[in-house]
Amino acid sequence: MKLTIEPRNVPDKTRQKERDPLTNQRLDGKVNTGPKAIKSGLRAKGMIPACIYGQGVKGGKSEYVSIPAAELEAHLREMKKSGALLATSMFELSDGRSAIIKDIQYHKTNYKILHLDFYVVDKKKEITVNVPIQIEGAEDCVGVKLGGFLRQVIRTLKVKCLPTEIPAKFSLNVRELNHIAEGDKKPNKSKRLSDIALPKGVKPLVTEKQMHQVAATVGKRT
Repeated sequence: MKLTIEPRNVPDKTRQKERDPLTNQRLDGKVNTGPKAIKSGLRAKGMIPACIYGQGVKGGKSEYVSIPAAELEAHLREMKKSGALLATSMFELSDGRSAIIKDIQYHKTNYKILHLDFYVVDKKKEITVNVPIQIEGAEDCVGVKLGGFLRQVIRTLKVKCLPTEIPAKFSLNVRELNHIAEGDKKPNKSKRLSDIALPKGVKPLVTEKQMHQVAATVGKRT
């Protein structure tokens, strides 16, 4: 997915003028030009403030940019149709670099995206990423139909892989989970991280013991 980025200026905090502690207005009577005012101005123009860091960023410092909100929202609509997730999607920036989103800030009430952190990647070097775990078959879960409840214990799995091999998500099928024993069989009431099918080239960054942790379980209602 291609995304346009535009550089934005960040004021030197050491040169900020003294402000009223209640109104945050400059005491010299001039208009605010601090970071918050700049970000608010960008959003009013339909842009989303963002910063870029990671592999290949000059000097190891963050770069401050903005992206068109309409462009990102169009991508989000397409991702919703295809089932893709923002956390595991790679973007091709307009300056030729590739990046994934590492952090998102949302508005508290309308949930609009306020700020993004992009991590630049080298497609030939492995990176670490948290991949979401998605539960499948919850509606048909045997234990739930028999009066039990389903609980997802672990929601992400940290893995290491090439940027081009990042799984969109991991799936755990819980249709057969049941908290009630059938005959001589013990109840099969949980799915573990070890039940996740890992694609070739994707390595979990947890110990073998941690891979046996319960990721989803069905229990009896009290």
